Amino acid sequence: MSNINIQRAIDNICSTTTIFTPIVEVVVNAIEAIEEADRADGLIRLKVCRSAQQELDSEESDSKIIDVLIEDNGIGFTEVHGKKNT
Repeated sequence: MSNINIQRAIDNICSTTTIFTPIVEVVVNAIEAIEEADRADGLIRLKVCRSAQQELDSEESDSKIIDVLIEDNGIGFTEVHGKKNT
């Protein structure tokens, strides 16, 4: 199983909030879901979709992030998780 100290990771996240904080929170949730599922083969897939391909030597920064997709093979949403949100 993972050697990640979840509480320390959460404390570090809380100490510095940036534009990337929601993405980091989702990744931490994925780690927790994998640990809760007791999976040794945990997987988190992160895909960042941009609006257009940029030339390597371009000085323009018109390529904007249009979507972020995060997928994991953790426990998923259960009836218990649903009751926490109501």
